[in-house]
Parts: sequence; structure tokens; C-alpha cells
Amino acid sequence: MTASDPPLSRDPPLPDGASLPGSAPGLSAEALSLFRSGRAVLRACSFTLGAETPVAVLGANGAGKTSLLRVLLGLERPASGTVRLGGRALTELSRPMRARAMAYVPQYREKPPGFTVFQIVAQGRFPHGGLYRALSPRDRDEVEAALDIMTLSALRDRPCNTLSGGEYQRVLLARAVAQKTDILVLDEPLAALDYGHQRRFMALLSALAREGRLVIMTIHQPDLAFRHARRILLMQDGRLVADGPPERVLDSATLGAFWGVPLRHHDIGRDRFYTDPEEIR
Repeated sequence: MTASDPPLSRDPPLPDGASLPGSAPGLSAEALSLFRSGRAVLRACSFTLGAETPVAVLGANGAGKTSLLRVLLGLERPASGTVRLGGRALTELSRPMRARAMAYVPQYREKPPGFTVFQIVAQGRFPHGGLYRALSPRDRDEVEAALDIMTLSALRDRPCNTLSGGEYQRVLLARAVAQKTDILVLDEPLAALDYGHQRRFMALLSALAREGRLVIMTIHQPDLAFRHARRILLMQDGRLVADGPPERVLDSATLGAFWGVPLRHHDIGRDRFYTDPEEIR
């Protein structure tokens, strides 16, 4: 998929009794704080995510990016503050309802299991039918489409423990695509991907965002964030220190001060590149 490809078709609404209020997905954080081993990991983080998507979360290692995503997903409970999904407090929603609304791609850290690529990607359909129900024809179509999008069709029968790190990362991304949720949450999804797959996957996320899905990801590449994201959250020591459009947040003065390195940015078309001004004299 390229940036010029048409948007993917939109998934039907959630089943009766499981739909979220409102016509578009929304995710908000209200003064979120989190402590771990007596240390503040998140400090009064507040924002509302909606139409301006994809959203990229940038920050140094240990800034609280992963912890923020985990709290937004309900995987960790904040010490204070509230997460709202579709206008309702996350604590009011069952785990199946959350899984039909939000897909999560965690950081790839562990050894892949021995399941085949198809079996792992098919797990993305579990929230729609349960663990023990056989895949429906529609489920299989969604799995096949996700395999095709992530260029994994040729590996569909390979055990995942025989894949490279980058290949398995693409499997996890395909599982989230197959889940077909209105909100997609990704923790460093570009890690272990080569440059070509990084660009293709960012183009896919842009296409999903254009059709109305809320995409939020942590990322370390400001150039790709500038090209594809519509909103940037910049975190430092558990605090949200900047929130706005890429043109403003990802300027060389802000990022240079943030990372403590001299930077100069150069805009060429839709892209922004960063250089060390002292190296190009």
C-alpha cells in the first residue's frame, strides 16, 4: 500500500449492546497519574483524541510513553484520573467491549510462539466471535486481507518461531489490522522493520486514519511522524510537554532543546528532515 492508495473499507458498527456512544471513536485522558515503585511514571496527563489522527507520541526512553498507552487501554489502572472511550469511563466497559473497540500492538520483546503466521493473525478475530468459535467466512477474509496488506501471504503456514524479528513484528501488526477496530494503539510499531516496511506501514496507518479510525502510536522517528501524523504528543518525565500539529511541535528549536542536541530542519514537499548545523558548515 502507498500513500496514494484508496482508503480501506470501513468495518460495520459494533453489535447491538456493545456499541459505544457517538458516531466517531474518541479517547480522552483526564489528569492521568501513575506511580510505579514509588516513582511518578505519569503526571497529570490530559488530552482528547478524535479527528486529528494519526497521533504520534514522542519522547526519550523512560518518558512514560508505553505506560500512557497501557493506561489508555485499561491494562494498568491510574493512581488518579479517568480514561474515557466513546464518552464513557473505561472502567464501565467490559474487556470484550474494549477489545472490539481498540486493537493493541505491544513492543516486540519475547520469543515468538510456535503457532503459524495464519493462526497468530487469526487471533485478531477472537473479540468478534470468542476463543472457541470456528472462523467464519468473513473472519477468514479479514485475516487474508491483513496478511496481504502486510505482505505475509507467502509466510502464512510458517511457524512464527522460525521468523526473523522484523517478520514477526509484521505478524503482530497484521493481527491488529485483522481485528478491525475503530481505535488502533501501537507501541513502537516500526521497531525491527526495515525502511521499506516502515514507510509502507505508515502509509497503511494514514489510510486507516483517513477512513475515520483513531490511530495512536509511540515513535522515535520525527521525520516519519512529521509526514504521516496530524497531531504530536511530546512527553518528558511522565509529563505532556507539547501537544499540537507536527509543523509546530516538530520544529528544530523544540526538538533540539528537548533532546539537547543542535538541530536544523529542512522542509521538502511534505517531508521534514533534520541535520546537525555544525556538520554541514
